[in-house]
Amino acid sequence: GSKVKRSSACVVLAGEIGVTGALLEKAVRQVQWPERCLEWQHAKTLSGTTCAFAAQDLFPESSRSTQKMPPWVWLGGSMEAKEGQGSLLICISADHAESEDDEGFAKLLTERLKAHFETAQERLLRGAKVVLVSTAKCIPFLKLPLGLASLHVNKQDVTVTRGCNLLDEAGMFVIPSTLSVEDVATLRSLVMDRIQDAEQALQAEGEDIGSGHFQYEEIIARGKHRWDVSLYKHDEAIGPGDVGNDSRLDVLKRAGCSALWLPILTTLLGEVKWEAGCVCSRPGALGQGGHADA
Repeated sequence: GSKVKRSSACVVLAGEIGVTGALLEKAVRQVQWPERCLEWQHAKTLSGTTCAFAAQDLFPESSRSTQKMPPWVWLGGSMEAKEGQGSLLICISADHAESEDDEGFAKLLTERLKAHFETAQERLLRGAKVVLVSTAKCIPFLKLPLGLASLHVNKQDVTVTRGCNLLDEAGMFVIPSTLSVEDVATLRSLVMDRIQDAEQALQAEGEDIGSGHFQYEEIIARGKHRWDVSLYKHDEAIGPGDVGNDSRLDVLKRAGCSALWLPILTTLLGEVKWEAGCVCSRPGALGQGGHADA
């Protein structure tokens, strides 16, 4: 037979009218899938405290911004229900045949849920949709009682230990107000000039900076009206003419070479080499989905 691997999935569930998230969770944890060794993991009602996925080992192989998942599966006469009416987010782990793609695995999981609740004495579940499949053995939740502000660390409270712990647990942290107002204004001025330089260079090549269809070493399109322009790379300033003597680079170098987070990164990674760039979006750019950058 086909080889089996252990995978995890995150499922959004919509309960029948009047069914609380807690009651739905209790009922869904009774669902069994013996041939797949189904285990129920973390759950969260879709109201109240914000949460996110803990970063550690979520995607060991890569970061995937989007996955092709099956549409909502609705029970009985619930086809007219709106997809935004999920009341519970719950994660599972189960055996996954290597010959089976993620979409097929997700479809079988929702069909199993549907079969259980259509024959249950009480039909508490109205619909289900798998939103994510991962090769991680378990998808842990990370509680964020203050939203993303829960990952803020005041600069006077930054320590190597705390920073390393946050990166291990959450994959990120934020140090507000690390740059002065003057430094921000200087960097903005630098960025605006480099964008103007890039736009003029593209026009000379017959390219429209908002087209979304170009790729050069110095600037890459990230979609219509959005691009990523390099400012500093391999210890050199990027740009036309004598950009290396631009005094505004001193602020950029200071941010890169003596930043509060540098001791944290060197502790985790050893020697750190940095580069700087800017992602710019103009009116008309489409919103980007959540994703991780390497």
